[in-house]
Amino acid sequence: MSQSTAPKMSIDEYRDRLHEYKEDFLLCKDIRHVWRVTTSYTSDAEDSTWIYRVLTCQRCTTTRTDYFRLNTNFNRLERGYSTYRYPTGFALRRLPEAKNLSEVMRFESYLRALQASNTGDAKEKKKK
Repeated sequence: MSQSTAPKMSIDEYRDRLHEYKEDFLLCKDIRHVWRVTTSYTSDAEDSTWIYRVLTCQRCTTTRTDYFRLNTNFNRLERGYSTYRYPTGFALRRLPEAKNLSEVMRFESYLRALQASNTGDAKEKKKK
């Protein structure tokens, strides 16, 4: 079923799905990726006017390839565009009725932090 014909998901259904979402994925969507350069500036032998570099997220393994145009007249690299490859399970369907999905992600992170804190408190009380 394509995304355009799929039934709309309510915010509650979306939140239910987030409960099963991997912690690393949630953190990347909440506070952004932790990029590391895995391939430094490189050019294809066929077209040396385009330079690229590959970055990999240390947390979720998403890869981003940045493309730059080499401008030798002015000694600079002009930003071109970026492409992304996401790990399986990272992509989530967008909610048309939600204005800011980051807020929904952040709330899920908050709930998990509270749960972890409460679990830690319960373990601490057992020790005493």
